Amino acid sequence: MVIKLRGHHLICLHFFRNGPESLKLKIEELLNRFEKDEDIQVVEGGDDICTSCPYFKNGVCTIVENAEEEVKEMDKKALELLNFKVGDLIKWKDIRNKILTSKEIVKIWYETYCKDCDFKNVCESEIKKYLS
Repeated sequence: MVIKLRGHHLICLHFFRNGPESLKLKIEELLNRFEKDEDIQVVEGGDDICTSCPYFKNGVCTIVENAEEEVKEMDKKALELLNFKVGDLIKWKDIRNKILTSKEIVKIWYETYCKDCDFKNVCESEIKKYLS
């Protein structure tokens, strides 16, 4: 079975450590599947994580007004930074390798998106550890 992930989750999942219970459980499940080397397909819009998020309603992110437009922009930038495109089939280890070998990707991501992120409290300490 293929795991579907949108662009920004390809980066953010490396640092996520907490959050709403339903979301946390889904992410832990997916992280276990990643370790089993299951394929990940890059998708546009809602993915296998979004469906467990309490802020994902009627196919869009509703955490704040206009969130879906902002998230789509994040997805686009993440794919650009990682050099992936919608439809690609990839492995978690390949994504992880790109992120762990390029502090520049994470630095750009942090400076552009993390500082004002509504979920920053669940991953900021991890991303700061990585950047230090």
